[in-house]
Amino acid sequence: MKIAIQYCNLIIFFTLILFSCKPRNISADKPRAYDLPLSEGRKSTVINMPISISAIVSQNWAANFYKGLLYSDTTLLDHKLKLNLYADGKPIIHFQNQAIQVELPLKADLLFNYEIDIFGFKTSYKSPLVLIGMVNLETVITAMPDWRIKTQTQFKGIKWQTSPSITLGPISLEVTPILDLYLKNNSKILLTALDQYLYEKIDFKIYADQVWQAIQKPLLINPTYKAWLVMSPQEIKLSPFDIQNENMRFYASLKTLTDVTMGHKPENNTSYALPLLKIEPIKDSSFEVNSLSRVTQEEVKKWVSQPLKGKTFSFPKSNKTVVLDSIDLYGSGENMVITTWLSGSLNAKVYLKGKPYIDSKENSLKVKDLKLDVSSKNMLVNVASWFTEDKIVKKIESDFSYPFQSTLNDLKAQASQSLSGFSLHPNLKLDCKVDSIGVLNIQPSSGYFYAQLLSKGKIKMEVKFP
Repeated sequence: MKIAIQYCNLIIFFTLILFSCKPRNISADKPRAYDLPLSEGRKSTVINMPISISAIVSQNWAANFYKGLLYSDTTLLDHKLKLNLYADGKPIIHFQNQAIQVELPLKADLLFNYEIDIFGFKTSYKSPLVLIGMVNLETVITAMPDWRIKTQTQFKGIKWQTSPSITLGPISLEVTPILDLYLKNNSKILLTALDQYLYEKIDFKIYADQVWQAIQKPLLINPTYKAWLVMSPQEIKLSPFDIQNENMRFYASLKTLTDVTMGHKPENNTSYALPLLKIEPIKDSSFEVNSLSRVTQEEVKKWVSQPLKGKTFSFPKSNKTVVLDSIDLYGSGENMVITTWLSGSLNAKVYLKGKPYIDSKENSLKVKDLKLDVSSKNMLVNVASWFTEDKIVKKIESDFSYPFQSTLNDLKAQASQSLSGFSLHPNLKLDCKVDSIGVLNIQPSSGYFYAQLLSKGKIKMEVKFP
């Protein structure tokens, strides 16, 4: 019996020694996770687009406005003559000498009301006449803040195809010289009325608003990475029109916030109203787009874990070894927290904190100023005074790298392909070439790293009227 008791005590003794030698599972207090507002990383982008409209494609569109009754006057010759001027067909448009040259088929309806007194007998006559001709006009156009077009039209001449006459008793009068004199003497009134007519008819706001709403819809620019371009437009400008060689050229400048998101199509819950138009000189056709793109922390963790997982660190002075089993990442304001799980002579969960940054030469995400969080450092001083952070910290800091270059190359190629010949609107075609995409800055947050991208390239727009 005594031998049995001694044997049991021996077992208990060795068990206590065994468990006392086994490292404890310990964990430091977790640093607070919080996000900085992303708006601090967003910058407005200005996209300048040269736009070209040919005279040929504008003719059918212009026919929508130069049609029907253009002018009416019932007061001529003390109300004895009524005149109605009609557009009598599609106009022929030419773009020359900084003006729009218009050849407009014209029909003039005249109605003469007159009396003839023959030997005291008064006879009333009504004589309707129709004249057909071609009037030549020259118009200078200016875009207005309310998205309408202001025209300043000059009369350049008219050729009549018919020349009817009216008979007043024994007298026969040819009408065309009379009408030509009237048009010459009253050209200012007639052209002012025509310009007002066109101002009321031509309203670009309808088309501009359609385009404004269309650019706010998420655009898939890279199907491989499911990259969506989202624009939040703020302002739009137009340059003065340059009209020559049968083309009208001008620039549109769009100021917008841009985001690039990966994954599912983002929801478009905010709609921005079309602002007033600004008119300013613009000559540059290039663009530099600042946008925010996001990469999941899980994706970064998978990449950076490869060279670090299972790495063994030796501490010869204390005859200790520690194995880095795994890591995790999350954001803490502008800093990134790396959670490390250690085993071997120390079973612990330890937190390191550093600042993520972009290595511009390699276009890769790295970390600097990495060190143990205060809570982790205090814990290790108490339970593992032999543990020095330099070895692990330097290794993680040197090996931590997430390359963006291949992703950016693919994004650039797909964006150029997606935006080449892209129909932004049934009447608008974009041709865009992205020359480069780089990462300017990186910001950690809950579950993601937000990268500020800078894309450079050239873009042009072609307008086609139905």
